[in-house]
Amino acid sequence: MAPETAYPDALDVVLDVCTCIVALLFGAALLKLLRDYTRRKGYIEIQQDDRGMYSNVLMGTTDSWENVQTAEVPTAADR
Repeated sequence: MAPETAYPDALDVVLDVCTCIVALLFGAALLKLLRDYTRRKGYIEIQQDDRGMYSNVLMGTTDSWENVQTAEVPTAADR
């Protein structure tokens, strides 16, 4: 009998890698099926920069928190 080693066999490593690859491919296939299903149902993916969109909307309003001055501008009377 061969003595037990602390290192896994090369076959075990290859099988683990193959298992991970199969799991990733299965997950990718499920995501593709979900995307196709939602498109067929009429849902449309809108891929855009949400941060830029919200910032543009907020900057266009007069009561936006981004338009509020955080500090008073010093005047000649304050000095």
